Amino acid sequence: VRSDLHIRYGIDGNGPTDCVASTGEAGFALENSTLSSGGLEGYYSPLHANVRTGWTYGIALQVSLAHSDDAAQSVSSITRSGGTATVTTGAAHGYATDNYVRISGATQGEYNGTFKVTVTSPTVFTYTVTGTPATPATGTITARRAYPKHRGKVRVISPDAGQKRRRWVQVTSYDNMRELAETDLREVGLQINQTEAQLITAILDAMPASARPVARALDTGIDTYSYAFDELGSGVKALGVIKDVCISSYAMALMRGDGTFELKNRQSRFSDSVVTLNNTMHDLVVPSTMEQVWNLVRVFIHPRTISAAANEELYSLPAGTSLEIPTTETREVWTDYTDPNDRQVQVGGSEVVTALVGGTHYSANSASDGSGSDLTANITATLTPFASTAKWSLTNNATVTAYIRPTLKVIGKALRDPGPQSFEATSTQSYGVRPFELDLKYQTDANVARNYAQYLETQYNDLVGQLDAMEFSALNTSALLTQALAREPGDVITVTEPVTGVSSVEAVINSVELTVLPNRILRCRWGLAPAAPFKSWITAGDERVRES
Repeated sequence: VRSDLHIRYGIDGNGPTDCVASTGEAGFALENSTLSSGGLEGYYSPLHANVRTGWTYGIALQVSLAHSDDAAQSVSSITRSGGTATVTTGAAHGYATDNYVRISGATQGEYNGTFKVTVTSPTVFTYTVTGTPATPATGTITARRAYPKHRGKVRVISPDAGQKRRRWVQVTSYDNMRELAETDLREVGLQINQTEAQLITAILDAMPASARPVARALDTGIDTYSYAFDELGSGVKALGVIKDVCISSYAMALMRGDGTFELKNRQSRFSDSVVTLNNTMHDLVVPSTMEQVWNLVRVFIHPRTISAAANEELYSLPAGTSLEIPTTETREVWTDYTDPNDRQVQVGGSEVVTALVGGTHYSANSASDGSGSDLTANITATLTPFASTAKWSLTNNATVTAYIRPTLKVIGKALRDPGPQSFEATSTQSYGVRPFELDLKYQTDANVARNYAQYLETQYNDLVGQLDAMEFSALNTSALLTQALAREPGDVITVTEPVTGVSSVEAVINSVELTVLPNRILRCRWGLAPAAPFKSWITAGDERVRES
């Protein structure tokens, strides 16, 4: 690595709707001349004849850092049983379960890498190994505590070209939040009476396997939503739907440095402070305008209605149109659900009829205008329904071209949104009235909505207790370096600083930004959000309890 190593991940912003992480990234430059790690020019240029084996766009990349106080220690042995590697160290290792440890020096490459460990004794720990490397491992093996700060895929490889340019390659890797932001979500069923955790699980499970997070840590859901995902239509970005779920429940969706996707419910997102920092930063940013202040909060919820019987036309091929299918061919057709009373209005669908009947759910003719012979019996039709769209598979078994006529229909129960209900919380402030509106797309509980509005108004009606960001040099002390390496988005810290007057203010780390300079100086910047004025927001039946 020739340039600064820059890592950033977490939530941008610190307002009421800033609850989902944006794309995390790691950027750096690699030596690409004969001084490269392979000793070849073009070693990190994907199109070069000398390119390193396997080096290309989309490969997995992990960045982990180590604390200078955590020296590498000798490993006496590594043995394997199935997919579990057992490590014995020559002296007490000092690790704890769920720490990450970097294993180096094993002749069998599968043992090397950064792994989450399980400690079984002061000198023994285990981790999961892939493949079937020989056991015991051989080589001069060491172990060292590691702090993973990025796990993603390489998306940018840009060689510096030209006679006067440095022989470097600029590299950028994005974490899994980028794939959630790019992937359309539509092949997911209507969710009925599911919690926010179950909704997030359904979203992640609907992603292509290659686009899913490597690990998940989801809090138990607090709310139960009557219906969800009825608005997806022909597809919306998965990350946007995750944000709708989080806003509806006041949860947080984060990506840890080790690649774990984390959901914090509204109780656990405001946990106890893990560290107090007293005038140890070299920069502290506090709000200086009224842009982050609101004292009139309106919250909207959306109770749905559903048909009494599964007999509504959720889709009907428009009159005067037809779908051409050549002989022996199959057509895949997506049909979005709309209100049979107003085809401009999108609806969700439940109990969709999949036992299709020719002439009722579909029909076909040998002429596009319907004047030819009836080919309905020659059509094989299947229907796969999802929350707000359905996928048809239509095969023409006739010896001539078939035209699907307007009897192509999707029948089921229609789920409608008759319009939002609103709830309001306000207070009198010297600055006048500052309104803020928030739409809870899946929330239907009026009691939750009332408390939500009051909670946000209390949180944001003045600037007291609000922090935007702090920055410090992590190498000033060993303790600061530990915090820079260990802290993750979602952690709560306590801050005191004399110039601003900030005194024992709790803040949530929304984002982590680390810059490693070539001289090994580490700069740490945390994006901060206000911690809650109420430590928890507990729902127990119709009773809402808030603990100050």
